[in-house]
Amino acid sequence: MGKKKRKKRGRKARIGLIILLILSALTGGIVGSLFAYLQDLPQVKALEDYQPSLVTRLYADNGEVFADFFQEKRIVVSFNLLPKVLKQAILAVEDSRFYQHSGVDILGIIRALIADIRAGHIVEGGSTITQQLTKILFLTPEKSLSRKIKEAILALLIESKYTKDEILALYCNQMYLGSGAYGVESAAQTYFGKSVKDLNLTEASLMAGLFRAPTRFSPFNNLAVAKRRMLHVIRRMVEEGYISPEEAVEAGETPINLNYAGRYQNKAPYFAEYIRQYLEKKYGSNLLYLAGLKVYTTLNLKLHDYAEKSLKNGVREIDKRRGFRGIKRGERTSGDHIWQSLQVGDVALGKVVDIKPRYIRLKIGDSIGTLSIKNMSWARITEPRRVFQLQDPVWIKVLAVNDTNQGDGKDNRYELALEQEPEVEGALVALEPHTGRIKAMVGGYEFNKSQFNRAVQAKRQPGSAFKPFIYLTALSSGFTPADIVLDAPVSYYVPGMPSVWQPKNYTNEYYGPNTLRRALENSRNVSTVRLLDRIGVNPVIETAQKMGLAGPFLPNLSLALGTSEVTLLELTTAYGVLANQGVLVEPIAIRLVTSPDGKILEQNYPLTSEVIKPETAYLLTNVLKGVINSGTGQKARVLNRPVAGKTGTTNDYQDAWFIGYTPHLVAGAWVGLDDHRSIGNRETGARAALPIWLEFMQKALAQEPVEDFIPQKGITFVNIDPDTGLLATDACPQAFQESFLKGSEPTTPCYHGGRMLGSAGWK
Repeated sequence: MGKKKRKKRGRKARIGLIILLILSALTGGIVGSLFAYLQDLPQVKALEDYQPSLVTRLYADNGEVFADFFQEKRIVVSFNLLPKVLKQAILAVEDSRFYQHSGVDILGIIRALIADIRAGHIVEGGSTITQQLTKILFLTPEKSLSRKIKEAILALLIESKYTKDEILALYCNQMYLGSGAYGVESAAQTYFGKSVKDLNLTEASLMAGLFRAPTRFSPFNNLAVAKRRMLHVIRRMVEEGYISPEEAVEAGETPINLNYAGRYQNKAPYFAEYIRQYLEKKYGSNLLYLAGLKVYTTLNLKLHDYAEKSLKNGVREIDKRRGFRGIKRGERTSGDHIWQSLQVGDVALGKVVDIKPRYIRLKIGDSIGTLSIKNMSWARITEPRRVFQLQDPVWIKVLAVNDTNQGDGKDNRYELALEQEPEVEGALVALEPHTGRIKAMVGGYEFNKSQFNRAVQAKRQPGSAFKPFIYLTALSSGFTPADIVLDAPVSYYVPGMPSVWQPKNYTNEYYGPNTLRRALENSRNVSTVRLLDRIGVNPVIETAQKMGLAGPFLPNLSLALGTSEVTLLELTTAYGVLANQGVLVEPIAIRLVTSPDGKILEQNYPLTSEVIKPETAYLLTNVLKGVINSGTGQKARVLNRPVAGKTGTTNDYQDAWFIGYTPHLVAGAWVGLDDHRSIGNRETGARAALPIWLEFMQKALAQEPVEDFIPQKGITFVNIDPDTGLLATDACPQAFQESFLKGSEPTTPCYHGGRMLGSAGWK
């Protein structure tokens, strides 16, 4: 009996040993596997040095942000700035037991598993906020058991080292929320045009719904789906006791005001790109796109808005004068936006839904508008059925809005006018002449259509807009505005040309002896060529270069007709020298650049140099005032204030210019086609460019006091006869008060019935 008991105990011992060995092996395997996972895991303490990529922000002169540059559009905010309602919404829908678990929520996993089994597919995930954060910070998105184990271990490690508030703040700042926005602050500005701290319950619930699937639940992509997700978040908030049922009902009925502009490009895109190229060249891509620089620029958003609208309006009118080019079926261009509502003056792409003998109806967004034959007269359309088909895309401009209709697709909300996408391009620049600060820069009709910045990248012939530099050189060398230059046929031999060159005036007429003032006011080519021949080409080139024109310049008499190419910014800056009494100020686009912590990286002040005597600058300015008062720029007289400026037109109407200034603002407008084709017959600077400049200046100067240019002490005024330039007497009924350097004024009187020569004679 004793022997059998010993055998039995021996078998039990062996079995126990075997079990022990198996358990040891399993334990060792588990421990070994865990050790292997731990060895392969990233270091959680790396979070202490973690620096998310930040957005470089561009600020206008009033401190408003108008552009961002980023690899990931992220604006980091502290936990304290996260509104309570947003934190509650996120917790309710993403991890209701966040403050109870230790990184992995076993109850949450079981609950999600039951819900998935009941639904027959995955409807809930068991991942906690910490696990989600772990996945995007440290792991790949692969779906595997190995990755889930690593995710859980990392979540536990993170929770052991950081507080719940720190983890939630990092989660809110790190997650991608759609439409290029990383983090809740960037998303709030993108979707709602406000800071995250200002979100209401409705907005916070919609945003909390984005964390699960930002593309699917984006209100920009599908507002109905986004609303359903938002209502689910609100219900969860009620279930968790964060809000009352009454608050839930109110939140569900609150209108959602989306910032549709947030899904498109930066404001002032041409100016922003001008800044971006400079920053990338100076600081490199890493600092530009990752370091969160703060760039304080010179841009004035109000003036920029005026400039952009003026350019678009002007270019459209010019292009319509070129004729209607028909319907581009299937057109989907940069202007094909989602329109919630349109205002008077807006231009949009509509679709034809009805065609009648005297009008057509178009759908724009959710509303209907009417386009009558009267409002398509420029296109010479008399029978709409011959031109339009149902579903045709048609560019229109809103003339009037009927606010009594509800926009249900059955009303007649808009009165419309026919438009077309222009081929003509243009640019407009405005700056302060005494600081050099660029206040507005529009480099083309539509940035999304063409990123080529015609304000700074296009070198074009300035035509007659170059003439002031010739007259300025003449005034600097001793001429006066009253001196006579002959406007009569003349021929020149130009090396390399097969025949002699005979310059002609725009009118193909000649005007005989005229003063320098009258020759410049009326932009007379022959007088200007003769004057250039007298003073010399090289001195004029030196003057132009001193005033900021880079060249190169053709060293021949064709320089008088503006054949050497310049950029609009260069030419506008050069005219600013005249407004600034002979002082050149280098154009400035950036005032200050700082790091996110406020360290100054760059600070710019005006770089000035006197390049023209102030008295001479005033003499020419006084003459250029005459261009407005009685010359080629007379349309600008409606400003009812002292303004100086000059038109410019090139051969075959390829370029049209107007550069003009007041004592405190100088602006330049250019119009042309990128391929140098003709804009159209008689599309001169006065007809094409001046109206754009004028519309801008009317708005820009509306609230500014009227100021005149102040003459220096060395200037004197004398009444002269405008025809002869001689001292006026009672026999000269058209006496004109001209400005002179003291000592250069005429002393010879004119007399009635004859012509006498001034002291300098005919030039």
